[in-house]
Amino acid sequence: MFSPVRTISLTNNFLLLSIIVLSGYIIATPYLPVISHTIHEQSVTEYDRYVYKSEVAATKGLDQTKLKPIPTENRIIIPSMSLDAPILEGDSKDVLDSGIWRRPKTSTPDTQSNTVIVAHRFLYTKNNSSDTFYFLDQVKIGDTITVFWKKKEYSYRVTTIKTVDPSAIEIEKLSDTPMLTLYTCTPVWSAAQRLVVVAIPI
Repeated sequence: MFSPVRTISLTNNFLLLSIIVLSGYIIATPYLPVISHTIHEQSVTEYDRYVYKSEVAATKGLDQTKLKPIPTENRIIIPSMSLDAPILEGDSKDVLDSGIWRRPKTSTPDTQSNTVIVAHRFLYTKNNSSDTFYFLDQVKIGDTITVFWKKKEYSYRVTTIKTVDPSAIEIEKLSDTPMLTLYTCTPVWSAAQRLVVVAIPI
């Protein structure tokens, strides 16, 4: 027999369950990359960290026949944060919403000055890319960063890690010697400061 009271009760229970599930998802969202990263790290091999034929991979004693050829697109590889992503170009800051972006008017690896690469700390980008600097805080001094630029390999070693205010535009200043500067917002979910990683050629 149809019961309006029972129908309302079931509807209310369904809405309550939906709200609980949605709230749980919203609360868990910042931790999803951490969970994914942790699972990935448990099964990662050196061949996952150094997927391309390169001088750095050769120093690890890896079988070059198991590695991919040098990529044709510009890419940045940071093994300590499991990042292997394209470097996007463009004059508009809207490019940043699509992934990892080389700041215009800064150097490129082949022009021997300060190459500045930035990315959001956390964002599911408009092209469904998850290429961010979420784990930039996992990078340590001495870590290796590889940039493939115009089909040539450039290897860097991290020398400086610091936090600065958003007004610290000097981090993008051109330099007399080649260097690589990476930065993103920090802490996660905040644009209060910038986490900066500086590396020099090996």
